[in-house]
Amino acid sequence: KHGRDVSKFVPDGYAVKGTSTLVDKAGNIAMQWVKTDQDRVRQFEIMQEAIKSLCENIPQLEPVSGPEITVKPLLNLYTISDFHLGMMACAEESGSDFDVKIAEKLFNDWFTYALKHAPD
Repeated sequence: KHGRDVSKFVPDGYAVKGTSTLVDKAGNIAMQWVKTDQDRVRQFEIMQEAIKSLCENIPQLEPVSGPEITVKPLLNLYTISDFHLGMMACAEESGSDFDVKIAEKLFNDWFTYALKHAPD
């Protein structure tokens, strides 16, 4: 029959743009193609839900106050480059061990040093 709800065949984040229908001689639907397009509003909502979900397990830290004395023309820049977070290496193959814990320690040690030695 004509007028079937085809939206159930469309994944979340997409919308029905139209249908193409092959009708036999008796007027019955022989085949139907569902044409879709991105539902940009719904995809944005899905992304917002994903971001909110991903942020639920991130620990919230107390804000850190800035220095009491500053030198106005200066702005400290702490550049974080590729410090190989996620890289795994063993000493037998590469000369030294490396893993996430080592990367995290290097990262924290560097920031501690950089913050202590930066100008006001």
